[in-house]
Amino acid sequence: MKKALKIIGIIFLIIFIGIGILVFRGFLFYKNVFRLSYEQINTSLEQTSFECRKFTDCKLQPGDILIRRYVTPVTTLVDETLNPYFTHSAFYLGNDEMFEALGNYLGPEDQIQITKLSESDWIDSEMVNFVIVRPKNYNGKLENVSKKLIEVANDPEYVFGELKEGRKTASCSDIILKFLIEDEIIAELPDKPKIITPDYLFFATERDDPDFQIIGYNINPKIEANN
Repeated sequence: MKKALKIIGIIFLIIFIGIGILVFRGFLFYKNVFRLSYEQINTSLEQTSFECRKFTDCKLQPGDILIRRYVTPVTTLVDETLNPYFTHSAFYLGNDEMFEALGNYLGPEDQIQITKLSESDWIDSEMVNFVIVRPKNYNGKLENVSKKLIEVANDPEYVFGELKEGRKTASCSDIILKFLIEDEIIAELPDKPKIITPDYLFFATERDDPDFQIIGYNINPKIEANN
């Protein structure tokens, strides 16, 4: 009997330690996710000149970086657990097309796509929290970034996930930032976090302000993340 109780005690101890390790790792992961508050974003944008406040009024050009906060059933879990401000980003390719990494709720072949802007929820009337960032004076290099993103979207082996060397996984913001750095549109970032969020993509372009222009934005103070 005592031996059995001892074994049960050891089993419970192992389970307790395992749960503790998982919780601690989850805490570290949460702390390492870069996020911005509404106040930080608003302060960054309030002195910015811009062309449009309504997304459908913005005249996009190839190379424009689209960043938004738009909580849908798909992004609710990320929003509630990681508390970012922005929840998604995309890269406008021109001719009504954009690159998007949509998520692993879709089949593997559909997780990263070239989508039609006119058929997307980016033009949903309820989508009010957005920023459009335009790299300046990089026409040739932006064409190269577009080409790389199209190759990723057309590669059936690429799926949604954390960008890792040697693996064909990518999320919306990390693959866009990766190619912007590769083609020297944005400088290499020494303090770049492991997890690249839409918040960080916005921050990275804002900190390199002379080379980027805010074309349009509308940050609604009534819709704030739980930072």
